[in-house]
Order: sequence, then C-alpha cells, then structure tokens
Amino acid sequence: MKTKLITDTFGNQHELKVDDDMEWIFEYSIIASWNGQDLRPSLGNGSFYSQIIHCPSHLSIDHKDRDTFNCQRDNLRIADKTQQQLNRGLEANGKMFIGVVQRSQYSYAAEFTFKCKKHRLCGFKSPMDAAFARDQMAYDLLVNMPIPKGCDEPYINYVVWNFPELVGKLVGGHQFDRQTRNNK
Repeated sequence: MKTKLITDTFGNQHELKVDDDMEWIFEYSIIASWNGQDLRPSLGNGSFYSQIIHCPSHLSIDHKDRDTFNCQRDNLRIADKTQQQLNRGLEANGKMFIGVVQRSQYSYAAEFTFKCKKHRLCGFKSPMDAAFARDQMAYDLLVNMPIPKGCDEPYINYVVWNFPELVGKLVGGHQFDRQTRNNK
C-alpha cells in the first residue's frame, strides 16, 4: 500500500491510500474536494476513480469501509444508488443505532428504507430491541435479492448492521408479532 497526504480546501490533511501498483497516480495533482455529500479525492478535471476501476456511467464506486480516501482496489466496488444508500453508517445520522427512532419517552420504532419504501415496526421498549428488529427486517428483505445488473455484489453486502456479529445467525422469513407498516 502507498500513501500520500493531500490537503482539502479547509486546510485539513487526509491520507490517500492506493495499491502499490497505483503509485503513478501520485504524479497527478490530487485535491480533496467536496461533492455535496462528503470529501473525496479528485483530479480536478476528471474522475479519480476511473483511473483505478472501470465503472459504467449509470453506476458509481462504493467504498466498503466508507473511507473515501482508502482507494485500494479491494476496498472499491461498483454499486447502484440503492446500494450506496445501504452503505451509510452512524456518521450519517449521529444516533447510537442505525434505523431506530424514538416515538415517545418509552417507545421505539425500527425503520429500514429500501428502494424509496420505508418499512417500520413499532412498539419496542428499548432502542436495542428496535435495532435488532431493524437488522432482522433488513436481512429478511434482502437475503434473496439478486445482484443488480452491472454491480459486483448483492444488496445485502452493502448494509451497515447494528449487530454485525449476529448477521450470520439471522433467519430469513422471521415473522414479527408487531404490525408492519409500509410508508412511501
């Protein structure tokens, strides 16, 4: 792995990581630019990522570890917009658990959005119970989904889990005793 420090427009430094055979990319003038969602490396006049991996124009490059400066090939994958949304972590919402909403002082809901459809389970007494239900709901929805055309991996590989150590133990087809509501 080769690294180089690059500076963003705010004067902050970021460590750019690439594979050993990609050291030639450091010959370009690389800047850290804001794309409206996050800071990422840029060549200024062209796509930085297109120099590393070929990606069809209707898809984009996703960072498995969500570090936009880790540009090693094994950390990059081709994704559609839905897969990109699934690979959002706690930094996206600033909460203790992903997909948990406090409904009242003693009531929590589990939410999971997939392809613009929000799935919600209500009536949990603790945020941890709701977080587990959210993971189970995500697993149930995605476990048998096919790999999208042109993408590298199935949707389920992009989900950021509250309890990643339990994902292999989740069982598809789980029936909840609480009412499931689908909201657009």
